[in-house]
Order: sequence, then structure tokens, then C-alpha cells
Amino acid sequence: MEYGLIVEKLGHSASKEIHEQLADYSYELHPLTKEDFPIFMEEKAFRALNVTIPYKQAVIPYLTAMDENAKAIGAVNTIVNQNGSLYGYNTDMPGFLYMVKKNGIDMEGKKVVVLEMVVPLRQFRQVSKNESR
Repeated sequence: MEYGLIVEKLGHSASKEIHEQLADYSYELHPLTKEDFPIFMEEKAFRALNVTIPYKQAVIPYLTAMDENAKAIGAVNTIVNQNGSLYGYNTDMPGFLYMVKKNGIDMEGKKVVVLEMVVPLRQFRQVSKNESR
């Protein structure tokens, strides 16, 4: 597998269709048991991965480095393999922040009620904290 998504239990995902429409590569949905997870990560047989629950934190010990968003949140949703060194990123926070700004939402000094979480609560708190500076 060169590019794909690792997940414990595969429900519905549009990731394959989205990636293959936007780019010129094959994108695999890769269900991965918790028992097989360490072997998969140690083999590093991929170029780049998207990561979903329950592996967003479990991948961290396998990484060479993480971006500031991933460090602040404590979770990784994208891994890039550069010559056997794994680099972790979190794109959830900037994606959420983009939607907030695009819709003209100002959270500073306001109480916010979130009815459905697409991103974990700790990510939402980090975005809120960054925006109130």
C-alpha cells in the first residue's frame, strides 16, 4: 500500500473516492486490528497514511517527529514516510478553524455549544484557545 487510511473497523468512508478523484494514485482503505497495528507500523510499508480512531494517539510512539498541531492536540491524523522516518501531522484543527473563519464565526469571549463533534473535544479546545489570543 502506498497511500491509504488505517482504521480498526471500516464503516462508510468516502476517502478512497475523494483521493482517487483529486490525485493520480491508488488509495486503499485498510482495516487494521489492534493486534496487527504494531507490525504494520514497524514495517513502514506505505508512503503516506490517514489515521482515524482508535489509532490517532497509538501512532505517536512510531513517529520521528510531529507538527505543532499534533503536539498541541496529542493526536495525529496524517503520516508521511520519508525514507523510513515517519512524520505525523494533525490537519483536523486547521480544517475546523478554516470552517469557523469561512463562516464568519468569532468565538472570542463567547460560550460555544457544539452539538456534534467531528473533531475530538481536545482539538476543539485547542482551536478555541488559539483563537482567543
